[in-house]
Parts: sequence; structure tokens; C-alpha cells
Amino acid sequence: MNALDLHCKLWSEINSEMELLEAKIPEFGELRKPVPTDKKHVKRYYKFSEATSLEIGEEDGFIWFGVGCDEKQHVDSYAMLETGLNHLVGEKSASHPWYRWVDKNLNLSNPTSKNLKWLPNTKKRKEFVKKIVKDVEELLEALEDIALVNAMKEGEETGFVSEEEIFKILREGS
Repeated sequence: MNALDLHCKLWSEINSEMELLEAKIPEFGELRKPVPTDKKHVKRYYKFSEATSLEIGEEDGFIWFGVGCDEKQHVDSYAMLETGLNHLVGEKSASHPWYRWVDKNLNLSNPTSKNLKWLPNTKKRKEFVKKIVKDVEELLEALEDIALVNAMKEGEETGFVSEEEIFKILREGS
């Protein structure tokens, strides 16, 4: 298998695992939308509200995932997400209050000989993909916590909030 085939195989496996996550959390799956044309580096796109999204993509050969929210257009939402996600290891930009590179040692556009040794290994590749999806699940849990805190602050809900209600709150935005 050549590098391009391995690249395509890896993304196919990421997509398959994300579909399993969507099936496990139907409310999350309902948020999946086609990638907007202005998001050229995004491969999977989940729209939470007019202001926020969860995105998984690739830039310059490196895989990343994060929360999209324009800092200038949605000041309050950006600040809420930035504060709520600051406990997770990651970075931020003007368009993403939080994002994380999956592995800065894996450049799919220019794989090293070490990458080309493990990428063809189905078991190692699947472990890598499962780690990505596990990290996305961790991010979803943090987003649910933010939605719950936001709901309580706004007085929308002060008791138990179901996962369905949290995703509804996320879709409606702040």
C-alpha cells in the first residue's frame, strides 16, 4: 500500500469510528452537517448552534479536532467555550477557542519512515483511530458540562438535564 492509499484508509477508518459514535449518541449524530465550503481543512463537521461547531480536519498533513467559533462574531460564546475548555490540553485560534493536533509526529502529506512502518499495520492504525474518537468523546463531555452550566446560569434547568436536553441547549446556543 502506498502513502496515499494509507492516508485514504486512515480517514475511512476515522469516518467509520465517528459513525459508530454518532450511533451511540444519536443527538450528536443529528448535529452532523455537510462541511461548509469555507472550511477547506475540515473533514467532519457538527453544527451545535449558529456560533459553534465541532470539527475534525487535516491541515498540512496533520489531523486535528476542535470547537469552531469565531472570536469576533460570537464574543460571548467564544469566551464561554474558551473558559469551559481550558482544562483540556489544546490550543486556540481566532476561529477555534479550543483545538488539538492529534499527533504532530504524523504528517500524512509527508510521512516519515517510522510512520510508514506503523500505518500499514491494521491493529496499530485502528488503535490510533480509536484514540482520536476517545478524545472527541472527552471533548463532547466537556461541551455537555459547559451546556449544563450555561443552562443553570440562565435558569433554564437547575435539576438533572438529560443528554438530549443538553444537545438541544447546544444547538440553540447561548
